[in-house]
Amino acid sequence: MGDRLPENGKRGLRAFADPDKLIWLLLLLLFLERVAVFFELGPAYNSGADEVRYIPSGITFAHTGMISYGGPFPTAMIMPGITVVIGLFSLVFGEGLGLWVSLRFAWMLLGTATAWVVYRAVKLISNGWCGLLAALAFALPNMAWMNNVVLTETPYMLFFVLCVYYTLCMERGRERKYFVGYTLSFMAALMFRANILLMVPLTGAYLLLRRQSPRLLLRRGLALAGVLLLFVVPWTVRNYLWFDAFIPLTYGAGNPMLLGSYQGEGYPADEELDYAANVDAVMRQEYADYYRQTPRPYTPEEQEQWGYYIQQYDPNGELKELCQGQYLSLTADGIKARYRMKVWFENDPAGFLKSFLFIKPRWMLNWAWAWEEVLNTSYETLHRISQVNMLFCALTALLALWLKKYRAPILFLGAVYVAYVYMNALAFVSDRYGAVLMPLRYMIAGLGFGLLWEAARRLLKRRKAK
Repeated sequence: MGDRLPENGKRGLRAFADPDKLIWLLLLLLFLERVAVFFELGPAYNSGADEVRYIPSGITFAHTGMISYGGPFPTAMIMPGITVVIGLFSLVFGEGLGLWVSLRFAWMLLGTATAWVVYRAVKLISNGWCGLLAALAFALPNMAWMNNVVLTETPYMLFFVLCVYYTLCMERGRERKYFVGYTLSFMAALMFRANILLMVPLTGAYLLLRRQSPRLLLRRGLALAGVLLLFVVPWTVRNYLWFDAFIPLTYGAGNPMLLGSYQGEGYPADEELDYAANVDAVMRQEYADYYRQTPRPYTPEEQEQWGYYIQQYDPNGELKELCQGQYLSLTADGIKARYRMKVWFENDPAGFLKSFLFIKPRWMLNWAWAWEEVLNTSYETLHRISQVNMLFCALTALLALWLKKYRAPILFLGAVYVAYVYMNALAFVSDRYGAVLMPLRYMIAGLGFGLLWEAARRLLKRRKAK
């Protein structure tokens, strides 16, 4: 008797054993894990990837309001979100280490918030305990590392997951607040990556299949299009004024397409192709207005001011406007990529189809994005965990079919995952692109724990009935 807790103590423990309370403890631990990785990597750590251009572009934006990509000229290679965010932070924290550290802590908060949204999404379908297990996946060290790197993945992942969450909310209710949340999340994601556009038809198709009112979906679709145009129209006009071309979002797709044409089986070697006739000549013909008839040398002052851009995009002084060099270079990459894929399909259609339908999508499934091993966790360990997660997601789908439970949301999450995997497979596949999609698999796995519990409960009930 003396070892028993008093009744008020039992009530206290029951109150604490509540996923809606435990999630806050988990979120605190996730944030502290990211802080630990911050100190392991060091305050000045950067991955050496795009952030070496994003940071200068943000500082330039703070001074001039120009969207650039780490250089002196405007760009439409990237969406403006990360440049604007860095620029706003620069106004507050300066341009040195304070800016770098403040951005990394902001990214840690965004990454932690993503775990919260995953919890809410799984709880919406199943229960809070399954949501906790799904959110626990964000304790993986590579996720903590990702939130310490100032790239677009962390903010985009949060807004992408919010779009998924609000889609599930709209399935369950017609309240306007869910559509407003979806619209704001979609626009925020778009500011970082244009591939969020694929989410709109996926959301529409799912809600239509779930017997949402077609009239309501049409009205909301038109409203979303109207909000989208509020950004696209001025951005397109801005791009036309600088680049003399219709660019509603970005012109950055050419380079990933080109890099992707070197992935897979049976792609043509460079020495087998005639780039002079099928790329260079096409550029000169279709974009003749961008080039001078007579090249002109750059002055020493221009060489000193714009040396990198000159060497990279116009070493022979052929462009009328040097600020258009990046646009033309990436456009040429797109032409080259399409030429390579055309020859690839003509020479080896089986290898071409195998590459885009099987090899490249398969690569994305279990890559773990971890350019640094942190918290004493090897890449091999992270890779194995990803493989186990994929197998468990497959088991979850089978359990959903058998138990006739959660089938619609699991189908939706799986369809979104597969659609984005294949969209990425059309261009260059990398561990970064795969990492952004992992919250979908964490949600499916979270639902899988609930299905396992239900399956065990039913089997025990059958045994007792015998």
